[in-house]
Amino acid sequence: MLRYIEEIELENKENLFQSEGLFKTIFNEAPFGISLTDSMTGEIYEVNHMFAKIAGRTIKELKYLNWMCLTHTDDIQKEMDQMTLLNSGKITGFQLEKRFVRPKEGVVWINMKIVPLGTGIKSNPCHLCMIEDITDRYLKESELRKLSRAVQQSPVSIIITDLEGNIIYGNPKASEITGYKPEELLGKNVRIMKSGGTPGETYIHLWETITSGNEWRGEILNKKKNGELYWESTFISPVMKSNGIITNFLAIKEDITERKKVIEELESAKHKAESSDRLKTAFINNISHETRTPLNGILGFSNLLLQPDIPHEERLMFHSMIQESSNRLLYTISNYMDIALIASGNMAASCRTFNLNQVLQSLWNQFKPACDLKGLNLILNIPEQNMITSLCSDAVIIRKVFSHMLDNSVKFTKQGEITFGYNGKPGAIEFFVKDTGIGISKDSQLLIFESFIQEEFLNTRGYEGSGLGLSISQGLVALLGGSIHADSEKGIGSRFSFTIPYKAADSCELPSDNRVLKEHLLPGKPVILIADDDRYNFILIETILKRSDITVYAAENGQEAVDFCHEHPEISLVLMDMKMPVMDGLEATREIKAFRKDLPVIAITAFAMSGDEERILASGCDDYVPKPVSRDQLSTKLSKFGIMV
Repeated sequence: MLRYIEEIELENKENLFQSEGLFKTIFNEAPFGISLTDSMTGEIYEVNHMFAKIAGRTIKELKYLNWMCLTHTDDIQKEMDQMTLLNSGKITGFQLEKRFVRPKEGVVWINMKIVPLGTGIKSNPCHLCMIEDITDRYLKESELRKLSRAVQQSPVSIIITDLEGNIIYGNPKASEITGYKPEELLGKNVRIMKSGGTPGETYIHLWETITSGNEWRGEILNKKKNGELYWESTFISPVMKSNGIITNFLAIKEDITERKKVIEELESAKHKAESSDRLKTAFINNISHETRTPLNGILGFSNLLLQPDIPHEERLMFHSMIQESSNRLLYTISNYMDIALIASGNMAASCRTFNLNQVLQSLWNQFKPACDLKGLNLILNIPEQNMITSLCSDAVIIRKVFSHMLDNSVKFTKQGEITFGYNGKPGAIEFFVKDTGIGISKDSQLLIFESFIQEEFLNTRGYEGSGLGLSISQGLVALLGGSIHADSEKGIGSRFSFTIPYKAADSCELPSDNRVLKEHLLPGKPVILIADDDRYNFILIETILKRSDITVYAAENGQEAVDFCHEHPEISLVLMDMKMPVMDGLEATREIKAFRKDLPVIAITAFAMSGDEERILASGCDDYVPKPVSRDQLSTKLSKFGIMV
């Protein structure tokens, strides 16, 4: 029995030795690092070859170190926290990733697992540490994490789709731009962003390109979830396996809506700058032509009038040509002044009651001779039903717009007829001029309301004129709160119309009339004071008046005019220029009216623009005459105050 027991003990010892040998073999030859470490002090009792290799030290070196000597300083605390929990029995082991610091080869990342070993001595607990070198994996994962963060935080939209265009990934920017939440994008086809504003051919070319394994770049007009349109600069590339088979499509897209707006604004500014240069050239050429041409007629025929051998009939013809050239020059200058006032915002409309049919009949009388000269039939079309007798608006502006339109029709119509009139509309009135003239091409209709534009432009055009008529008309109609429209066909004719709000005559406030009419003067010759600093203007008016046996006094500025009225109570009327040195005509009128309220003052002004009449009358003037002054015009004004010329 004793022998049997001894044999068993011997066998157990042999098994134990075999187990220890097997353990040592496994410990030393394991493909991962293993160490036996004191759980309290961190002292390393045993390490295998792989542990030493991973740590970058020899086994002998390691037995004189503890785990903290090997660990990166930033990772010590998190391992100490875990060891505290292990030693207190709160956990039975743990696993973490940390860094070892090698003496020569830098940092190595390891995956470590700690397992406690029961030694039976509570005061000296040990644990088994198993480590694996994960540096390559960690660096790759780190790169992937960086890539993921880059994609997530990208300032451009990134979308990945399957081969059918169904979205399998969209980064936050894609959601921000499109307005769709991430979960709303997943599984949806990219067609949900189509706006209909990109040609179908673009999409066909896109799919043909990427399905053939090539990259596509372009700009697409897309639509957000809320329906808002936006532009994207899009780059789409196929994602392929190593064998060249396409698995997905990657789209990188940037919202370029604001950029395109800026580019459009820059292009528009460039176009305007270029147009401005062209208009400057046009203006210089135009003003030179439209002023020198009539001046040539005025100066040339004026000199011919002085020739003693000119027959009386030719003198009359020359005088008529001088008048015609003068009127043309005056019309051109008036146009330049009008466009300048409109552009600067210094022209205003006034609202007064006037007889519309009388204004239209006056226009017919004005343009009938020119039409007769060209053999054109001029028709005034006043509707029999809904006839508007009186209208509350600015008659001067309406007449001026009609004049520009009729002037164009007469100029550009060689045969046929010109019809003008109006039509009543709900809450509005439409005025129109229709002709059978040369017409305007569709492309040119977009430009005719720009300044200095005729369809036959600059040196090649065959018609006189400043090219400002329609531009002025557009600005004048805008002052009345209306709109202007052109409808024309090349070779057939044109119809120009402008529509303004309709105001009945009884909606106008009646203007106050402060004019003092003198039908019966005191016995004796009338005495008129002419206040004008321009010598030639004075001579002209003086000559007109002296032929009618009227006494004339002269004042060269507003202050002299005031002094004359103080010193000469016999003065019957004052002809007051508005622009003079020392004191202007408006101030002089106010001072004269302060001590001679009943003395009539007629303003003579070179401005004569819309709104000037109200300003002149408000200063105390009883009436006004625009320059250039004609004998008939002056005679009509003076007759209102009992002075016959």
